[in-house]
Amino acid sequence: MLCQKEETKEILLQGSLKDGLYVFDDFFPLSQCSANTSSVQSLPQTFTLWNHRFSRAHANIIHRILKHCNVPHNINHNFCDSCVLGKMHQLPFSDSTIVFSAPFQLVYLDIWGPAPVLASNDSFYYITFLDAYSRYIWIYLLQHKFQTYTIFQTFHKFVEKQIGFQLKCT
Repeated sequence: MLCQKEETKEILLQGSLKDGLYVFDDFFPLSQCSANTSSVQSLPQTFTLWNHRFSRAHANIIHRILKHCNVPHNINHNFCDSCVLGKMHQLPFSDSTIVFSAPFQLVYLDIWGPAPVLASNDSFYYITFLDAYSRYIWIYLLQHKFQTYTIFQTFHKFVEKQIGFQLKCT
């Protein structure tokens, strides 16, 4: 692998492929790295600065690189807002302004499974019902996912007959 200037075709770096990565032996030799610690000591030692220099690497990686190059540092682990936002897969949800004034105006349900280990009644799945007003949770174990509708009907009847409320929205 050669790294050249575009205009003059002067070779800047020459490296080889090792374990799927290009290695440039003379890019930043360890002898120069440890020899220049006196000049590095005068640099500002902030996490943000090193985080930018190492292309937003994790703090543990930054510490290992600085230690490997004998660069004295006393950097606290800080969170970088740009790193957190850059690694998010979607935008954060906005806070809801909806206020519930009575139970069962909204019920969330969630199905989880298949479980890696069977429950005592041979169930692979479970379904949860969460009342948005009271935050009370009901959990039902399912042996098969197709039982979801039957369990929902059971829960619906339970709410109407036993508790005396009508489900408004699920």
